[in-house]
Amino acid sequence: MNRATFAKYLERDRVCWHCGSDGDDLIPHHRANRGHGGAGKQSILNQPSNIILMCSQANFLMEHDAEFAARARLFGWKISRYADPTLEVCYDLWRGVYCYLGNDFARVEVHNYGKGLNENRKSF
Repeated sequence: MNRATFAKYLERDRVCWHCGSDGDDLIPHHRANRGHGGAGKQSILNQPSNIILMCSQANFLMEHDAEFAARARLFGWKISRYADPTLEVCYDLWRGVYCYLGNDFARVEVHNYGKGLNENRKSF
């Protein structure tokens, strides 16, 4: 990913979806895994709706800690490789809002989505 594209993700997300970090540890995270062979540039797996900024620690935990990975799936940070990311809601834990992400770098907040899940959010 080049700097100009990364800057668009920074403009949309601003911070890590998990902890709110805005430091040098932010990395692009693919919500649906690309697989070992990667994916073509035009693949839905490389579209903005499938990529969010996470701190390196959260990204590591999603891949190496089963409990963290389960919560990542609950929050839409990890989705099925076959899902359409534009249709999968994603929870911004730091801001406390659910969002749909577009392939034009749009971020649409959905208010009152998941009401009653606060117990999961607070324990995270």
